[in-house]
Amino acid sequence: MTTPLTQSPRNAYALRHAKERLADTLEHRIRQAAEAGGGDAVVRAEIPIEPVEALPWLEQIRGQRRAYWAGRDGAFEMAGVGAAEAVRVDAGAPAAECFAHIASRIRAAGGRVRYYGGLRFDPEMTPAGPWDALGQGQFILPRFEIVNGPSGCALAANAVLGPKDDPRRVLAVALMELGALPLEVPEAASQHWGAPARLDTPDREAWSAMVRAGLDAMRREETTKIVLARQSRFQFGAPPDPAALLRRLVSRTQDSYHFCFDEPGGPAFIGASPERLYKRSERRLESEALAGTRPRGTTAAEDEALGQVLLASGKDLREHRYVADALERDFNALCDAVQADGGVQLLKLHRCQHLIWRVEGTLRDGISDAAIVERLHPTPAVCGCPRDRAAAWIRELEGFDRGWYAGPVGWLGHGGAEFAVAIRSGLVWGRDVLLYSGAGIVDGSQPDDEWLEIENKMTTFEGCLAPGHE
Repeated sequence: MTTPLTQSPRNAYALRHAKERLADTLEHRIRQAAEAGGGDAVVRAEIPIEPVEALPWLEQIRGQRRAYWAGRDGAFEMAGVGAAEAVRVDAGAPAAECFAHIASRIRAAGGRVRYYGGLRFDPEMTPAGPWDALGQGQFILPRFEIVNGPSGCALAANAVLGPKDDPRRVLAVALMELGALPLEVPEAASQHWGAPARLDTPDREAWSAMVRAGLDAMRREETTKIVLARQSRFQFGAPPDPAALLRRLVSRTQDSYHFCFDEPGGPAFIGASPERLYKRSERRLESEALAGTRPRGTTAAEDEALGQVLLASGKDLREHRYVADALERDFNALCDAVQADGGVQLLKLHRCQHLIWRVEGTLRDGISDAAIVERLHPTPAVCGCPRDRAAAWIRELEGFDRGWYAGPVGWLGHGGAEFAVAIRSGLVWGRDVLLYSGAGIVDGSQPDDEWLEIENKMTTFEGCLAPGHE
C-alpha cells in the first residue's frame, strides 16, 4: 500500500522530528483536556508523516499488544501498538454495556478516535483453552497508530485522562512509550517455523457423522440449516509470529477484511474475511448476504462455468436464500427506506467464489451499534436457522470452542462503524495455529462435498503456513 520508510540520514531525522512533533501535540491536547475538566477524556494527537508500510512496521514490535485492521476496499489501514484503554465484555454482562461505554468516549472525543476489537461467536459458551485470554470480547484504543488512508499516512497517539489522574503523569507515561517506539521499517527477514503437523477436529469420519446428525434434525423439522465448522490445528517447531503470518495472508487475499488482535504473552486472532456484517456511515447502514461456494477456475472459461454452476445450484441458492431472507427481515426491523441492489450475484475471490446479495437502509432514530450487532449476529451464513435451534445444535455437535471465529470483528468510531464476520480466520497460540472454517448444511448436503468445500476455503490460509512461503 505504501513505500517503506528506510533509515537514510534524511529519514532518520524525519522520524526523530515526527516524534518531537507528536509529543508537542499530545502535551498540548492533554493540557487542554485537563483545563476543560468534566471527567474522563480521550485525548488524541495525530500528525502526518512520510509513508510507512504498516504490517512490516508492526512485525518488528514484540512483547506488546498489537492490533491491525484493513478495510475490504483498501481505503483504510491501521496498525496499533499498546493500549490507551482496553474495554472488555465481562462474563454474563451484555455486550451493550461495553458498546455504551465506548460510545460515550467517542462522543466526547470526536475526531478520528476508533476502538478496534471483536466478540465471541457464542456468548452463551464460556471461553475455553486458548480463547480464555480474549474472553467474551474486547475493544482496544491503541496507544499508538500508523494510519494509512485517502489523505496519506499519519502517526497518532491516544491517552485517557480520568478525573483523578495527574495529567503530568499521564503525559510522562505516554512520552516514555513514544520514545521507545520504533518508526523505521527494517528490511523484512524470512521467517521459518518448520513443517507443521496437522490434527483435524472433527476428523473425517466424525465429520460425516456430525453432518448426518444435522440432516436428521432437518428431516425432523427441528431446523432448516446448520452451519458446522472444523478446527484444524497446525503445530510448528517454533512459535510463528502473528504479524508475519498475517503479512503472508494479506499478500494472497484481495477484496477481504484483514485483522489481527495480538495479546502480549497470549494468543493472537488473525484473519482475512470477505464477509461484511455491516457498515454504518452516520445513519446509513449497509450489509450483504454471502453464502454458497465454488472454487475459481484455472482458465477464464472454466471459471465462468464454475460460476454459472453455482448460480444454478438449487442447494446453494436455497442456502443463500435463508441468509438473504433473514437479512431483509433484520433491515426492515432496523431501518427505513430499505433498498436492495437486485438479484444474486457472484463475488469472486482469490481461491473461491460465492453468491452475494447487497442491501442498505436508513437507520431509525435511537438504534445503537450494539442493537445492530445483536440483531444481525450470528447470521444464517455462519450459524443457521432458526438461529436459536441452529446454535444449540452447533454447541452439541462441534466439540470445540469457536471463540471469536465467525464472530463480529471491527471498529467503532465517530460517525460510523464497520464489522466483518470473522471467517477465514485462525488463532496463533504458542507453537500452534488453529484454523477454522465451516459449511452450511441444508437438505441435500453430502458430508464428503462439505468436507472438500472447507478444504478449499482453508487452502489460502494453509498455504501461508508452508515452509519457505514469503
